[in-house]
Amino acid sequence: MWNLSELGFWAWFWLVVIPLFLLVNVKGLLGVYHIRIFHALFNHLIFNRSRRVNVARHGADALFQPIVTTSRSPLLECDFNGHKSNSTFYSDLDANRMHLFGALFKDVLSPEKRQATSSEPLAKLRLALGGVSCTFKREIKPYEKYQIWSRVLSWDEKWVYIVSYFVRNGAVLPQGYTLQPSRINSAGKRGKNRSSDDVGKAIFASAISKYVFKQGRRTIPPEQVFESINLLPQQPGSAHEASTATASNGQSTTPSRVINGGTVRHEGNGSQIKPSSTLVDECQWDWKRVQEEKQRGFGIASHFASLDELHVLPILPTANALGNFDGVGFY
Repeated sequence: MWNLSELGFWAWFWLVVIPLFLLVNVKGLLGVYHIRIFHALFNHLIFNRSRRVNVARHGADALFQPIVTTSRSPLLECDFNGHKSNSTFYSDLDANRMHLFGALFKDVLSPEKRQATSSEPLAKLRLALGGVSCTFKREIKPYEKYQIWSRVLSWDEKWVYIVSYFVRNGAVLPQGYTLQPSRINSAGKRGKNRSSDDVGKAIFASAISKYVFKQGRRTIPPEQVFESINLLPQQPGSAHEASTATASNGQSTTPSRVINGGTVRHEGNGSQIKPSSTLVDECQWDWKRVQEEKQRGFGIASHFASLDELHVLPILPTANALGNFDGVGFY
């Protein structure tokens, strides 16, 4: 039989210590992962349905603008080394990317009854994850505050590639927030450009993911999706582009075409001019500038895409395996 002092200690333990432990580790509790995912989707698809990105309002560079989420690493996310476990980076990426997809692709993930810009409006689509890779650079200490920045890196005929960065909180400050114009940084001022060395020292990890748009079993090319929801500017040579250029310059513009994800402009003598990243001002992106950014990102994404060749390598290149053990550790 416990005496009163012992009963008082255990009552204090169960009523104070345990609830406090659960509170400071709520992120790692059962079911919280799903709450984070659905909160992101509800935030963009329901509560802020009218807040959408399009070229006419926000500019063509909006497709490449990052989404930012803030988090901490509770004790339940730490491994025996005393810092955030590598495996928990992926659950943070899931929640962060849901915000990105909800902000950019809400009109195909949960379409309203309205006409898209294309002649054949897309039906409801789903995004399927095809792969993710994370490279770790620095440790995240217990309860250290950090941010996750994710944006569209590039795309090809099948995949849209997303790049993500885990960075120290406050290390990167944007000039503003396109979908939240009234929001200011925690410092109460606009962000300033930092050198790549300063930003590099603040990066904990970098990740790249690839997603595919699916309509049932049919794969929808990302560029077709982007065009249908006003995320891409007018292509050179289109009727609207040609009429605008002729009226303003008195002559038609030089046509362009897309080759392997990059834009190549042809002069009258048939020569090809390589794209330049300085032709268009950062605040006035056009089709050419978008394609240049896409091609620049694809230089990295193509290496990630080549990992698909791992599937053709032999799982057992030798006659024997080293052993067969239980993954849980019961035997």
